[in-house]
Amino acid sequence: MWVKLTVNSWAKVCRFAHLHYGECRGEVAPILRWMKDKALLFFCFAMIVLLAFLKLGQHPVFEWDEARNAINAMEMTRNGNWVNLYYAGEPDNWNTKPPLFIWLLVASYKILGFNELALRLPSALAIVMTFFLLFKIITLYRSATFAALTCLLLASVKGLIGWHVGRTGDFDALLTCFLTASVFYFLRLIDFGKNGAAITCGLFVGLAYLTKGPAAAVLLPGMFAYAVLSGGIKKLLHSKATLLGACITVTMTAGWYVIEHQFGNTLVGSPTLNEAPEGTAFDRQITVDILRRFTVSVDGWKQPFDFTFIFSSLDKIFNLWHYIFFGFIFSGLILWLKNRSDTWHKLLSKRNRLLLLSFCLYLPLAIFLSIAAKSNRWYLAPALPFVGIITFWGIRHFWQRKTWVKWAFYGLLAFTLGRQFLLFWNVPARPALANNPIFAQAKTIVVGNNLPQDKLCYLYFHGKNMRFGTSELQIGEVPVVNANQLPLTMPTNWEKFAEASGCLIFTVKK
Repeated sequence: MWVKLTVNSWAKVCRFAHLHYGECRGEVAPILRWMKDKALLFFCFAMIVLLAFLKLGQHPVFEWDEARNAINAMEMTRNGNWVNLYYAGEPDNWNTKPPLFIWLLVASYKILGFNELALRLPSALAIVMTFFLLFKIITLYRSATFAALTCLLLASVKGLIGWHVGRTGDFDALLTCFLTASVFYFLRLIDFGKNGAAITCGLFVGLAYLTKGPAAAVLLPGMFAYAVLSGGIKKLLHSKATLLGACITVTMTAGWYVIEHQFGNTLVGSPTLNEAPEGTAFDRQITVDILRRFTVSVDGWKQPFDFTFIFSSLDKIFNLWHYIFFGFIFSGLILWLKNRSDTWHKLLSKRNRLLLLSFCLYLPLAIFLSIAAKSNRWYLAPALPFVGIITFWGIRHFWQRKTWVKWAFYGLLAFTLGRQFLLFWNVPARPALANNPIFAQAKTIVVGNNLPQDKLCYLYFHGKNMRFGTSELQIGEVPVVNANQLPLTMPTNWEKFAEASGCLIFTVKK
């Protein structure tokens, strides 16, 4: 009896569903789309967080900038000087940027100790926040699906979640985060009439200056160009909040100038550009980071007016997607040449504001870096999110006409995300210098000569007292020297203990 009633009830449900499917379909479809969008959004940010933090603290410290920043922060924890940066016990005349990022490293060290994870945590958090802000920017104009797929595309390239930006202890992830935030609030003013957003925009530009000095201005020409082309220049110039936001930026910059000239070290010489004038770190930002960047060529760097940089930089940081990016631009130029007025009119329309913004933010910076005598590919990081928007815009444009383009995109996206995962999963070996047991017993680590920056960083990670110079060594001190720069005569009371990572480790005999 119970079985019969159950079968009859199920039959009635099926007949009802069949009869009313047409009526219900219109109500169910939006719910299914909503669930699909939420699943995509969850997958997008889960993938971003996974790639940003996957074995973050296991990869060895990179030489040059990451290692130097690590040492600057460890010196700051030791000497308590919150204004000046030090390297190997001396004022650092190479790294002349404001110390906001170094302050964050110090805070991270206080929480997690001296290690690779603490060194990279601020950058990883900053790059995740950058993706969140980019998602917010895109959804001002396009759907959440468009935004999520664009973010996934950008998560699959090395220029954001990768070396020198989101997964290393460098300035660029935090700079990109602050500048992306400034663009978001700039758009809220220009396109959505939120006058108070100009104040927040100015605050984030000021924070970007405290992160990487003059690099805070790299998106300002593009933002101004967008205001002109979109017809928002009057709103920008006539808003009192714009003046207040500019005052905040100027005050933060001028405030650091006053602090530097009051408490900053006077730097002499420069390892990056010869004949750098004597002055504070702020003075060096003007003379070296701005003026000499255009006029002084340095061996091993690109030459001035090298416009191949536009292609070579994206080839390295945008991976396979740069072919699609330049292909979309090339096809757009062909359309523009065929029908200039109509193509230009479409680009300036409200429907294509996001595309116009992306071109405005990318092109001035790409041209600037091509003209400059000293440029690195990671200098493009603040504009790379908008390169991603242009690329996915082109893909979406063609897949609406050819279905196979959509599936080709998904296949390429799966391949590039998988490659990113494998890149971060496979961890190179740390230098043997990092794990040698002799340092755990040392009272003081003595650095006898110039060590590679990453090797010196690992000596700092041991948390021991550090001394530079080999005069009057005592029992319990452990001298370390670069094996390629040994002095002609070694002290008689040194006894070789081990050789590791191109360095010789000694103990001091009685």
